[in-house]
Amino acid sequence: MANEGRDAACPREAEPPGLGYRGVFLRAPDGREWTAFNGLVSLTTPGGTESRTDPAREFEKSLLASAPEDLLPEGFGVGA
Repeated sequence: MANEGRDAACPREAEPPGLGYRGVFLRAPDGREWTAFNGLVSLTTPGGTESRTDPAREFEKSLLASAPEDLLPEGFGVGA
């Protein structure tokens, strides 16, 4: 993850709500997982979790834009 926005004690809500949009994630074959929600990007590895702020939600938008069209619900893509 880029160094921009590095912030261990981010004031944003790190956990998504129980209902509705819960963010986006990408899981690598080696088990690393990136999660983006509410302007916060977290990388989870066997060694722990590291989070950085992404106020413009650029990482989240990039992940959504890279998803195959038939994977997302209708009207849920970036710019929808």
